[in-house]
Amino acid sequence: MLLTRALAALIFAPLFFLAIHFDSLSTWPLFALCLIVAFFGLWEYFAMAAPKHLSDRIVGQVVGLALAAATMLGFVQTAHWPLILPAVAIIAICAVVFNPLPLEEGIKRSAALTLGIIYGGLLISYLYLLRQGSDGRFWAMSAIFSVWCCDTGAYFAGRTLGRSGKHKFAPNLSPKKSWEGFFGGIISAMLLMLLTHYIYAPAFSFWVALILGAVAGIMGPIGDLAESLLKRSAGVKDSGKIIPGHGGVLDRFDAVIFVTPVFYIIRALFF
Repeated sequence: MLLTRALAALIFAPLFFLAIHFDSLSTWPLFALCLIVAFFGLWEYFAMAAPKHLSDRIVGQVVGLALAAATMLGFVQTAHWPLILPAVAIIAICAVVFNPLPLEEGIKRSAALTLGIIYGGLLISYLYLLRQGSDGRFWAMSAIFSVWCCDTGAYFAGRTLGRSGKHKFAPNLSPKKSWEGFFGGIISAMLLMLLTHYIYAPAFSFWVALILGAVAGIMGPIGDLAESLLKRSAGVKDSGKIIPGHGGVLDRFDAVIFVTPVFYIIRALFF
C-alpha cells in the first residue's frame, strides 16, 4: 500500500512542481493539470452523489468544468461573484425541475448539484489563481506541497506514535486517523513551509511561513474528512480507482482543494 502511494506521488508531484515552477514560461501546463483534476473530481463526485440521475451528472460536469475554466481564464472576476453563485444555484434547481422524478429527492438533488459544481469543479481553480502574481510561485508551491507533506507526516506519525489507537481524531469518519498523526502532519507542513519560504520568498517573515504551515496542517485534514463524509454518505470506500494506492482524484486532492482557496483568501486579505 505504501509503495503504491509513493509511486503515485512520484507521478503527480513532479508534474505539479514543473508546472508551477516554470509557469512563467507558459501557464497552460498548470491550467491543463487543474482542469484535469476538475474533470475527474466532478466525475467522481457526481458518481457518488447522483449515481441514478444521468441528467444531473451531465449538468454538473459541464457547468462545473466551465466554471473552473472561466475562473482560471479570468472571465470570472471578483465583481462577478454576486452573479455567479446565484446562477449556479438556479442552474442546479432548473436541472432538477426539468427532470423532477422522484419528487422526494428534489431538495437533495438540487443541493448536491450546487455543492458538486463548486466543490468538484471550482475550488481547484484557485491553485491556478494562486500562481498568478510576483509571489505566485511561493503561494502555489506552498498550498499543494505543504498538504502532501502534511499527509505524509501524519501517516508516519500516526503509524509510530498513534499505533495504540487510543487517541482517535475522527472515529466516525476516519477510524485510522489519530491525534498523534494530526499534530505530526501540522509539524510536517510547517517544516515544508519554512523550506518553501527559504527558496521562493525569503523576504516573507519566518513567522508568516510557520502560520501558513499551521493553516495547511489544520485545513488539510479537514478537507480529507470532508471527502470521507461524502464517501460514507454515498456508501463507497474510494471516490474512484484511477490513482493506484489512493483511489480517485478526490482521494488525492481532497485536502488540496480545501487549502488552496483558504490560502487565496489569506493572500487577498493580508498580502
